[in-house]
Amino acid sequence: MITLLISLLSSTGVGSIIGFIGGFANRWLDQRSKAADQTFELSKMDKEHLYMLEEAKEKVRIAVVEGEALVEAAGYAAMKESYNFADTSTEDGWVDKVSKVIRPLLTLSFFFFTIYAFAKIQGLMDSLEAKPSVEQTLQLYTYAIEWIFFQSGAAIGWWFAMRPGKNPVFSVGVK
Repeated sequence: MITLLISLLSSTGVGSIIGFIGGFANRWLDQRSKAADQTFELSKMDKEHLYMLEEAKEKVRIAVVEGEALVEAAGYAAMKESYNFADTSTEDGWVDKVSKVIRPLLTLSFFFFTIYAFAKIQGLMDSLEAKPSVEQTLQLYTYAIEWIFFQSGAAIGWWFAMRPGKNPVFSVGVK
């Protein structure tokens, strides 16, 4: 019986069947391994995609900040250059006298302009059929305040700034 079992197991038919089963199992394991590799690669690509999106957002934010800084620096450079044209020293001093009158008038005009601008904005908002939300109203007023303060500050700052060649008004211990 053992001889018959040994001869049967050593036959080419049993070897073919075992080879077929082994080949099938090898192919099945190979496909499972490739599917796992592909799933891992897709997961890795998704994470890289999200990282690249975050990196691009950060680059855009940095570019905006750098652009705003360049614009602000250019504005200050232009203001500094404008001081060179503001030398009001004349022989008879009439330009200085006019300048001293214009400065307070300019300050008062910007004050009244600000009140006028807010009244106009409120009037326009009251005339709208679809009233803006509280957040939109707050955003509009905040934007208006920032714009008016910036414009007023630039103009008033230019008028009141110390001009080149003049002594500072509030110098301590120096005359």
